[in-house]
Amino acid sequence: QDLPPTENPDLDAGFGDPYIKIFLDPVVDERVRQSSVKRKTANPFYNEYFKFPATYDDIRTRTLVFQVFDYDKYSRHKSIGEVKIDLSKVETSNSVEMWCDILKQQQDYTDYGELLLSLSYLPTAERLTVV
Repeated sequence: QDLPPTENPDLDAGFGDPYIKIFLDPVVDERVRQSSVKRKTANPFYNEYFKFPATYDDIRTRTLVFQVFDYDKYSRHKSIGEVKIDLSKVETSNSVEMWCDILKQQQDYTDYGELLLSLSYLPTAERLTVV
């Protein structure tokens, strides 16, 4: 929520078309998960499920990365920022809901909005679910 306005407010009333790429670092498989694009909004609502195969040891040694982009049909998609969650510091035995600040990648680490997410790990299935 509260994503920054786009660089060309004349075209789309200042609202972006955000989407999110989600992956574990280091990777556990080659698939990068991606949300749908939400058109012309600074407060997108996704409610999408993403599953990652992961052993308990994987969870303890990985970082969950969310890269937020502004979709552009005619040019390169613009990075809005990212959220990184060190899974070794998250209690995954129960479902966890958290708000995370979106920070600009490798720059000033200014707040670029927030991301609400839910994590749950099912050890018997060795699966991490992100909503």
